[in-house]
Amino acid sequence: MKSFFKANKKNIFLTAAIVLVIIIGAVASYSVFYHSDLSRFYTKDGAFEANLSPDNTVLFAQFSNAGTSQRTNLQKIWEAFPKNQEAGNLDTFLNDNLSTYGLNYKQDIQPLWGESSRVSLSVAPDMNTPENNDVLVTFAVNDPAKAMNLFDRLSSQTGFFKENLDDAVLVGNSEANLYLTIYKDLVLASSSRDVLRNTLDRANKHSLSLVDSDGFKQQFINKYPDNFMFVYLNPGQSQKASSIAQLNDLKLSEFFALSAEKEGILISAYMKADGKTTASDTKSYKNGIGLMKNVSVDGLIAYFETPNFIKFLHLEDAQAMPSIDQLSSAVQGYLGLDLKKDILTWMDKGLAISLSSQDDSIIPGVNLLVDASSNVDGAKNLVARVDGQLDGVLTLVKTQFAGYGDIVSKQTEEVKDGLVHRLKLDLSKVPDEVFQAFSQLPDSLKKESVNLNYGLIAKNILLISTFNNLEIQDPLSDDVNFKLLLDKIDGYENGVLYVIPANVAPLADQLIALNSQMSGPLTEEEQLGYGYFKQYVTLFKGVIFGNKMISDNEIEAKGFVEIGL
Repeated sequence: MKSFFKANKKNIFLTAAIVLVIIIGAVASYSVFYHSDLSRFYTKDGAFEANLSPDNTVLFAQFSNAGTSQRTNLQKIWEAFPKNQEAGNLDTFLNDNLSTYGLNYKQDIQPLWGESSRVSLSVAPDMNTPENNDVLVTFAVNDPAKAMNLFDRLSSQTGFFKENLDDAVLVGNSEANLYLTIYKDLVLASSSRDVLRNTLDRANKHSLSLVDSDGFKQQFINKYPDNFMFVYLNPGQSQKASSIAQLNDLKLSEFFALSAEKEGILISAYMKADGKTTASDTKSYKNGIGLMKNVSVDGLIAYFETPNFIKFLHLEDAQAMPSIDQLSSAVQGYLGLDLKKDILTWMDKGLAISLSSQDDSIIPGVNLLVDASSNVDGAKNLVARVDGQLDGVLTLVKTQFAGYGDIVSKQTEEVKDGLVHRLKLDLSKVPDEVFQAFSQLPDSLKKESVNLNYGLIAKNILLISTFNNLEIQDPLSDDVNFKLLLDKIDGYENGVLYVIPANVAPLADQLIALNSQMSGPLTEEEQLGYGYFKQYVTLFKGVIFGNKMISDNEIEAKGFVEIGL
């Protein structure tokens, strides 16, 4: 991947700049996306971007076909976000980037798309030079003649030239690696002249293109018309030729679609993989979820649950066997247990992990919950073995460091029909002479307690936790907002990720305060940046994702980002 980014550094930044100017400019007009009354997919002059992309396209993203409701909802979402006044207004930002070419955003660019716009990006491997990728950016214009006038102005700028490209006109700047042409009512941009030439040949000769892919057509037709953004990924296409494919070599194709709703953004996804790698997952992924009643919603930042611990960790995969063998030896050596017989036999059901802020503590609360109902005795045996080992360590510490014996303690308490052992490191009991060796440690840290809780609760749930207080007043399963978001992904609860971004702020406040004690107060610029960060995270009321298996090698996922409008 390093070689890919190094070899394509210019192309990546150029493409990013083009996409940024086009998309941000479109959002600024609050009418971001083009919609044709004659066709769901084609522009008014009969162009379709998927016909321009090669059949071996690895990435295709399009922002378009959003109707009135999408534009209205997008406008409300855009207006809800805090504006960074220090960065200046959007027009100034765009003009600063366009002035290099003697252009003005409102006068020269915005009129090209009028009240709406349509943008696409495609990436395909270059078969001649496998380390490179062909990148094509397109955007629709309401009047190609206006685009041609813009081309004329650009060609008169220093470093630019204009030439014929078959039946089209090409404007370029070799030093900037920027080349532009027009096809019907689409402006095409790339960092390579050959990419534009091949694109026009493909369109004019009706050669094989992305639209000829059955998987692409099926998902595009089913998902795209109801969304403002559509992303297609095909990592399985030309894996040897494309560095992008190496990001996820098990996936044959992936689709993502985003839809703007009144409360936020709905995300739909589809993933198709090698059937041999996922067929065994089908049954396990139908177990559903249900550990959330054992997690408190107070201070909750993130909650993740999967219906099968073993499948989640891929412990049955052949690639994992060397690591499993090493782990088996360690478990046998330290605990005297057989990993496969004594532990993995009760890890075939649900796993949940949660992260929370804890009142005024800088130490976050982390929960690991495992449904051990397949072999409760096995889970109890593991807890007993771990507890015995820790008792031995604790005895050794108290013997060797008699003067500091109170710093570390262990106790057992009843929690939700079970017993939980608590190992506590109380920093407030560390003598001052010990802390003198660590003069930079802030006083607030010296007052902290670090807890490790482990045991079985609710009869069959293994709990490992760092919480100071294990009492649950308001379980996540009863939280109104969480249940509302679950309804947004109804039918996709075979694995769930739930995030409350607003709850990041209290923990961040504690960490900022700790850093200030160690390194001094934040600068004015840092305070401003942190203020904007808090404004953004508190804007997001909740984020949820879920999935379901629809066949042995296909997964559908759905998510929702709730925004405080």
